[in-house]
Amino acid sequence: MSEQFVGVSKKAFIIGLVAVFVASMLLNYAISSIVIVQPNGDKGDQSSMNADVSGLITVTSFEPSAEFGNKFEVEGFIINFGMETAYNVQVKLTWDQGDGKYINRTITMGNLSSHTIKRVSGTYWFEGEGTFSYKITWTPY
Repeated sequence: MSEQFVGVSKKAFIIGLVAVFVASMLLNYAISSIVIVQPNGDKGDQSSMNADVSGLITVTSFEPSAEFGNKFEVEGFIINFGMETAYNVQVKLTWDQGDGKYINRTITMGNLSSHTIKRVSGTYWFEGEGTFSYKITWTPY
């Protein structure tokens, strides 16, 4: 049985995500080109020129192993929609196990140029379950 995201196969979901990214990248490039080549005109909102990193990351849990505990596979993409490079990009993963117990892992992605997409993946083993969340951090220089 294939994995489903809101009634859509995983493959179709990822293809849709990439299509949306490409379309938004082309639209952003066209708009940015118009703003950049305006002679003696308003350059627009300069904040849109900065790095702007977003992502879609999911986690799948598997049956526990007697030796290693539960297996969790993290997959997804991060995208820099901005016009500048995002430096030191990290994806900080958290599993909230309740009662103040958290399991934290960090995936270091390096630098992400403007209009670039990178795949995120990792496999983690630990005891117990938890509510999964993530945060993407980066620096502008």
